[in-house]
Amino acid sequence: MGVVKFSIMAAGAPVANTTVTILDSNGDVDSISVTDALGLCIFDLVAGNDYYITASHADYVIETYKVLALELGIYDIVATLKTLKVSDDPDYCLVQGAFTDLQNIHLTSWTFNIEAAEGYVGTDKSIFYGDTVITADEGKVEFSLVGGVSYIFKNLPFCESKVVYIPPTRSASLTDLVAPIVTQLEGVPAALVMGVGESTSFTVTPTLSNTLTGSDVDAGWIAVEVSDSNIITANISDTYEVTVTSGSELGVATISLVATLDADNGIYTRVPKRIYASFNITIE
Repeated sequence: MGVVKFSIMAAGAPVANTTVTILDSNGDVDSISVTDALGLCIFDLVAGNDYYITASHADYVIETYKVLALELGIYDIVATLKTLKVSDDPDYCLVQGAFTDLQNIHLTSWTFNIEAAEGYVGTDKSIFYGDTVITADEGKVEFSLVGGVSYIFKNLPFCESKVVYIPPTRSASLTDLVAPIVTQLEGVPAALVMGVGESTSFTVTPTLSNTLTGSDVDAGWIAVEVSDSNIITANISDTYEVTVTSGSELGVATISLVATLDADNGIYTRVPKRIYASFNITIE
């Protein structure tokens, strides 16, 4: 084992807050870290092994980086600022991106179907794809759909079908829609102080990368972890109310709000584990 650094840069500038995931040669998650203000993150890896390095950032496109026979040291990874074309019609969202497998490797080609979700009446401009097939050449796709509507995507690389919300915007990233993540989390306290045997609660408001926010976000996108269950326990409800209960021990414990793997039935997550927020609770 040895120290390996990865540097994420865009146009010569460091890209902070990038989630970097290390996958082994079998595609299993080895470790995860987040870049600092200098665009750096550090891992303890085995020299000579093969790895896939995937990185996720809301504002940048970062290709999967494959390292054969890893050498200890620093690796530079280039990020490119996302630039999306805009639909000419304000009622339509121009969806752009590329299909990948679960290891973020671009697929050579893929064929999938889009159907209007059940119960959608539509408008004069509605596109009902039905059995129409859109083919993604070398993984890349570009298509327009009426915004503010959910559709059924069938024959995806990672599941048979999935309901996908298309936002009422004139452009969107395919990944942000098919595999949305929480991009903003409001209502998280900076810290809490409690006494022994007390309970308190607060409600957080998530915003997803598909623009859904607040009560429009289905339950199950966030889980709660505690560093010491002897000091505190915590749970989160379907309405994102976090309840914290202190035990009989004094001390400091950390609560973390993390991406849950069973969001949307556990079909797909872009980042296997991601911490959205964390804070300390002091029991005194």
